Amino acid sequence: MRKWGEDEAVTDHGTSEDVAQERIASELRRLGVADAICSELARRLEPLVRVLSPEVYGIVLAGVSLTHRLHREREATLARSVRGLTELPRLLGAFAEELRKLDEALGVLTVQRKRPEAAVATPSVPPRRLLH
Repeated sequence: MRKWGEDEAVTDHGTSEDVAQERIASELRRLGVADAICSELARRLEPLVRVLSPEVYGIVLAGVSLTHRLHREREATLARSVRGLTELPRLLGAFAEELRKLDEALGVLTVQRKRPEAAVATPSVPPRRLLH
């Protein structure tokens, strides 16, 4: 059985390794792997896939593609979590400001409520005395 990449000829485009890497990168792109990392993955995979049969080669690339998608999903989840954590101090600061305003309002209401009590407790006119 011929292994994947065996008997690759050197072309005008580069060595057989370069051609194999471009072929791997192309397959990875087709499977949905981001262009930004296809070349690096292809460079790392090329020595490994040389000894694989075409069936196993396809399975390996599918596994790499799946792993990449899972990584991107986790990365997006982490980014959302980080945004949430950076938003939390702002929200807590706004909440603290609202509590401060509420505390001020309660202080004013307490002072206003105590004024009539103070006026009754210390009247300016002496109370009338009943004589019988």
